[in-house]
Formats: sequence, C-alpha cells, structure tokens
Amino acid sequence: MTEKVVGYTLLVMGILIMLLASMHAISVFTGKSKPTQIFTPKISVQKPAATPLSQEEINGAIQSGDFASILSSGMANGMDGFGINPSMITDSLNFTVYFFLIQFILGLGFKISSLGVQMVRPINVTVRKNPLVGVEEK
Repeated sequence: MTEKVVGYTLLVMGILIMLLASMHAISVFTGKSKPTQIFTPKISVQKPAATPLSQEEINGAIQSGDFASILSSGMANGMDGFGINPSMITDSLNFTVYFFLIQFILGLGFKISSLGVQMVRPINVTVRKNPLVGVEEK
C-alpha cells in the first residue's frame, strides 16, 4: 500500500514539474517574461563617435565603393562592424541555453512521473504448470 502512495506522489510531482516548465517556456517564447540571462553583451570601449550617414550618403558610398564609411557609421549606431547588434547574439544564445534547460527539466519530470506510474501499476505474476513436465518418454 505504501508503494502506491509513493507512486502517486511521484506521478503528481512529475506532472507538476512538466506543467510548470511548459508554462514558463510558453511565457518566455511569447515574450511575457525573459529567459535566464547567462550571456551578457560585453561593454565595449567607446570608439570615436562617427555621425550616422544619410540615405544619400550611403547611396554615394555604395556607388563609389567606399564601404568602410558605411561600416564605420554602423559602428556609431551601436553595431559591430558586421551590422549585427551584439545584444541580438547574446539574446539568441540565452534562448538556446534556456531551450536546452527546459528540455532537461521536462525530461526529468517525465522520468519521475514514469517511475511513479511503474510503482502504482500492480505487478501480477501468474505461474502456469507446464503441460510437458512429467510426461515420460516411452
């Protein structure tokens, strides 16, 4: 009887772990809450301030082949030289780590609840007499 109580407790505990992890994952991926911040963008050294280019200046730089001025204007806007904001990279890494963490927690809840189901399920062993035993060879 005590095995069934422990089994039901493990089953409920595993289901609760999975429900809470799923609800938190849904709230993070819908934007209602933020994932755990494991990676943070580095505070970069201030570069000399360059003025952002207007559309006409960008078009003129493209036609003349002066891409360095376009990249330097991107750095003035808080971008790295490649046009990717460093906070986008760290946010993507944080989402990826959060996804793997939630997968681990969901797997843990599944294992706990399946252990509880195995403890609740009755183990019935039936032994039948083998009809071939006792037959004498002639």
